[in-house]
This record gives sequence, C-alpha cells and structure tokens, in this order.
Amino acid sequence: GARMVLALGWCGSLQPGLLIGDLVLPSTTVSTEGTSGHYPLEGQVPDPDPGLSGVLRGLLSASDHRWQEGPVWSTDGFYRETAQQVTAYQSQGVLGVDMEMAALFTVGRFRQTPVAGLLVVSDELGTLTWNPGYRSEPFRRARDQAARLVLAASAQWEDGHV
Repeated sequence: GARMVLALGWCGSLQPGLLIGDLVLPSTTVSTEGTSGHYPLEGQVPDPDPGLSGVLRGLLSASDHRWQEGPVWSTDGFYRETAQQVTAYQSQGVLGVDMEMAALFTVGRFRQTPVAGLLVVSDELGTLTWNPGYRSEPFRRARDQAARLVLAASAQWEDGHV
C-alpha cells in the first residue's frame, strides 16, 4: 500500500574522484544481486522513478553538498568485489556499489510504486585499495544531510500527490 518509497543507504565509491561523504543519486542500476530476478520486468530497466528522483535532484542542486548522479552496481556479496569487477564497472562509468538499489527499483517497477534513492559514500574502492570511512566525520555529516534531504523530498512529493 505504499504510495512511494525513498531509500537512504550507503555505497562504496568506484570512481577515484567520488569521496567519503559525497552523495550519489542513482540514475540506473547494474544488478548482480539475487532479488531482482524474482520480479520480471519484461524488458524494463531497474531505474528510479523519474519524478521522485527529480525531486531529489532539485534538492541536491539547491544544496551545497558534493554529489553526483549516475549508475550504481548492486550486489549482495559482502566484501566480494574483485579488482576485475571494479575496473570493469569503473570503465562503464558506474559510480558506486551497494546492496539494494537494484532490488528496490525492480520491486517498485513491478508493483508500479514510485521508488528513488540517495546514497552516502561510506568507503572508497576507486584506487583498488579499500578505504573505509564509516566512522569518519565527513561520512557522519553527509549521512545527516542525506537524511534531511530524503525527508524534504518525501514532504515535497506528498504535497504534490495527496
């Protein structure tokens, strides 16, 4: 019965210029996780809802926070990213790796419910050396800012759709 879903999560950056504490607005996903296959989309791509994602984009553009928009790789293999996978996805312009955006976008499309997401970079893989930042001050500040942005997006969406 959800009218829309806004997801807030963390991701590892795959691009060297995407740093801990930056925000990522997923524009599409590459799925290697196990949930999406259970929801046939008949040729549709597991992308976010354009309207709901647009609300987030507008709020991000008006903020002073560093952010990028682009593809995200979703995998359910904890810490199983290989150097070969990272370099392959880097060359395709994939910004980050998370565990659930592809599944959320897929289920949203399947259920015809708008879904969008915002990710906070929690660790870096872009140099092929893992740099965790979960406890860092830049990550904590970005996490708090991202939560405020998602709440504002939810309120803005509801104002236009109730």
